[in-house]
Amino acid sequence: MALSPEQCLGRLRVLYRDAHKCPAASDALVIAWARTADTWATYAIRHYDWSFLVAEAVVRQCRSYVKRAALAVIEQELAA
Repeated sequence: MALSPEQCLGRLRVLYRDAHKCPAASDALVIAWARTADTWATYAIRHYDWSFLVAEAVVRQCRSYVKRAALAVIEQELAA
């Protein structure tokens, strides 16, 4: 069963919080981070001693969630 855009955004928020050890300021920040997760992963591996396998798993999850989550952010902005 496919996840809804809201569920994808929620999962991206969890990934962001776990990766940065703090909650995101906005959904737009989460989407922007997820779109450049490969750059973040390179930095995390070099400077924070993350393993390649763990960082790559985060990048793969970001790639699968980011398109659907962006739809949720757009829908929220239109509703406001």
